[in-house]
Amino acid sequence: MNIVFDLGGVLFRWQPHEFMARLIPQRTQTRADTQALIADFFEGFAGDWGEFDRGMLEAGPLADRIAARTGLGLPDVRKVIGAIPHELEPLRDTVALLHRLHGTGHPLYFLSNMPAPYADHLEANHDFLALFFSTLVEKWFLTIERIDRFFHNPGNPFMVLRRARVHCFVSLNLA
Repeated sequence: MNIVFDLGGVLFRWQPHEFMARLIPQRTQTRADTQALIADFFEGFAGDWGEFDRGMLEAGPLADRIAARTGLGLPDVRKVIGAIPHELEPLRDTVALLHRLHGTGHPLYFLSNMPAPYADHLEANHDFLALFFSTLVEKWFLTIERIDRFFHNPGNPFMVLRRARVHCFVSLNLA
């Protein structure tokens, strides 16, 4: 059985409502304020943040764009961008499940859209990521065209996921 894990909200805590309220309390007085700020800040993980995910935009210019778009002060935007890797703490129960599944010999994979600095931080600080047979993190994608070529290239190292039947995808939609 091939098992694919998502990272945010599955292997790592992803609670933007909690950390945005803590980091920028002046803009998150109500749940509706917090939700609106999250929507404006991350743009549904498209727009500027999507470019950051794909490695097409560095953190500095991203902060400038978010500040201009949301009216947040640049220091607050930088504070959020800099805090996110540290907010991604392992979820112990899921990590324990990961170890159990690895012990049974199931091939384990993870898929994630994640900016390179964040993925690098996780890889450097969490040894359990070595349990995965292979990883596919969007940090290696530079353009939509490259993404399309990647998924349609029979020689790509992740084609095992296309050829092999994935029996379980561990994900959690927090929206």
